[in-house]
Amino acid sequence: MGALYWQLNDCWPVASWSSLDYYVRWKALHYYAKRFYHPIFPSVKEDKKSVEFWVSNDLRTSQKLELEWKIFRSDGKIAKHGFVGENLGKQISNLPHIGDSHFWDVWHRKKPFKAYRKFDSRFMSEFGYESFPSVKTLEDFCPREQFDFFSPIMENHQKNSAGNKKILDYMKKRFEIP
Repeated sequence: MGALYWQLNDCWPVASWSSLDYYVRWKALHYYAKRFYHPIFPSVKEDKKSVEFWVSNDLRTSQKLELEWKIFRSDGKIAKHGFVGENLGKQISNLPHIGDSHFWDVWHRKKPFKAYRKFDSRFMSEFGYESFPSVKTLEDFCPREQFDFFSPIMENHQKNSAGNKKILDYMKKRFEIP
C-alpha cells in the first residue's frame, strides 16, 4: 500500500508530483508523509485533566507497543516516569474509540438519520450518506426536463445502482413528495 501526494513548493507555484527538489533532495513533505502514512500511527490526546496516548494499527498482524514516559520538573529533573507494554491487535483503526471512523450504516443498512447521533467516535472523518448535487451543478450536465430520480442522466450520474431509490425513500420519510 502506498500514498500519492503533491506539494505546491517547486520552482514556481504549480502542483507537482515530485517529492524531490531541483537538486534531487527530498522535500520536507516527503518526511511528513512518510510518517503520516506509516501503518502504526501514534497520537496524543490532551485536555485540562489528563494526557492520553492513542495508537492505531493498520497492519494485518498484531504489534507490541512499548512506551516509556517521563514528566519533567521545570528544573529539568524527572518528577515521574513509567513504562507501558501493550499488544496491539490488527487493523483496529475503524473502532469508534481508536483512530479514525467512517459511519455508513444510514446509507448501506438503511438506519434512520438519528443513528448518526448514537454513534460516538473519537474522530469521525466520514458521515456516510450520498445526496444529489445542487441545482446549479445539475444544470451543468442535465436538462431540466430530466430532473427526475430515475431519468437516464440521473441514473448514470449516480454510481450506486440503488442510490437514487435510497435517496427517494429517505426523502419520502421526511417530506411529502408531490
